[in-house]
Amino acid sequence: MQVTLPVANSIRICMTSGLLLMLSMLSVSAQAELPKATMDDYVWKALDPARKSDYFDNECEYDSLVAYRKCLETSLEKHDNKLSEKWRLSNRVSREKDTIYIQVPNRSLPLVFRDELFAPDGQSHSYFSLYDYDQKRQLLYLLRSFPEIENTILINLKTGFNQQFDGIDIRVSPNKERITTVERYIGEENITIWQKHREGSYQIVYESDPSELKAHLAFY
Repeated sequence: MQVTLPVANSIRICMTSGLLLMLSMLSVSAQAELPKATMDDYVWKALDPARKSDYFDNECEYDSLVAYRKCLETSLEKHDNKLSEKWRLSNRVSREKDTIYIQVPNRSLPLVFRDELFAPDGQSHSYFSLYDYDQKRQLLYLLRSFPEIENTILINLKTGFNQQFDGIDIRVSPNKERITTVERYIGEENITIWQKHREGSYQIVYESDPSELKAHLAFY
C-alpha cells in the first residue's frame, strides 16, 4: 500500500514529537537523579586580599562637650594630615580643626566636610575621618562616624563626584558602574547593590533580606 506525502509527513511529525518527549522525560529523570553539589564540586578562586583601611580609633574621653570637641579636633587633625602626607595628597587633601578640605578639578572652591558636634548631651554628633585611598583609580574614602553607625563617603578625585553610602564595607566594580555595601548590626548583616545612573549618582537596585542572606551563607 502506497502512503501519500501528507500522511508520510504526519507520521514523521508524530515520530519526531514522540522522540522529543522521550528525550525530555529522560533529561528530567537524569536531572532528578543527580546528587546535590558538595563543597568539593565548586571551583574555588583566591581573591585579592582586602585593602587595609586606615580606621580612626576615637579614644577621646567625654568629660564635657568642649573638652571632647577639642580632643577630637587635635586627634583627627593628626590622623587625617598624616594619611594625606602618606598618600602624597597633601597639596589636595588637608584638615584644619573640625573641617576636611579636598581640592578637585573643575571647582574653584574645595569640597568641605565639617564635623557636627552640637548636642548638649554629646550623643547627637558626627565627625569625618580619612579612611582609604585607591591611587590607581583616584578614589578617596571618608568615614562619617555617628554614635552607633558609620557611613562611607566616596570621592572621585578626577571628577569631584562624591556620594555617601550606608555602612563601612564598600566595593566599587572595575568599571565603576556598580557598588556593593555591607551594613553590620548585632547579629545581622545587610548587603546592598548600587547602580550608576546617567546623572552620575548611584541608586539602589538590590537590597538583601537578612533571612535570605542567612540561607545563602548556610548553603555555601
